Amino acid sequence: MSAHRQHVSRALRRRGLSGPGAHAAPAHRIEHTVARSSLDEVAIGGGSHDFRLWLPHPAEPIVVASFADAVSLAFEVADLPVERELLVLLDEYRQVTAMLLDPPPPLGAWIGQTEVPGLDVPFTHTLSVVLVPEVIAGRPDHRHRTGYLALRRMHGLQGLALLDVLLTDGHAVQSLALACDPDPIWHEPFEAA
Repeated sequence: MSAHRQHVSRALRRRGLSGPGAHAAPAHRIEHTVARSSLDEVAIGGGSHDFRLWLPHPAEPIVVASFADAVSLAFEVADLPVERELLVLLDEYRQVTAMLLDPPPPLGAWIGQTEVPGLDVPFTHTLSVVLVPEVIAGRPDHRHRTGYLALRRMHGLQGLALLDVLLTDGHAVQSLALACDPDPIWHEPFEAA
């Protein structure tokens, strides 16, 4: 296990989001108030979708400086109370500022234009990790390619950089940025602060 993955695992375990004994507490429907737990996790609800907002502890920053870091984070999703998607919000230094666990699809698409109770953190980049039954080797299907390109464009129109959409089944990871984008952000030089 890489040092970065060990750091991410430790940070998530300390926050109670993964590891032995971790489980998904029932999300409470909250219309206008936000209940913060001692884990800096916020349960948010309304309409037909409940989801969670996880705020990392400032003393334990998680940085996604490289594609390898993103893949390490994607493998950790299997240990989180996530059923469909993890939307990671990052600042300009690619430090995770928040993670949305199973956000409703419209929120994930328009995250830069939506006010979410408790989400008062700065972010300029996004990373989506989507759980799939099986990662198929080879080129992604047409639905995944067009979905990735549409999401990248929508985030770009909001002034956000979509780092990637990673598909994972817990055993393998497929990058839609590397598979679909002629100039993926992972090829650009980046040095963590």
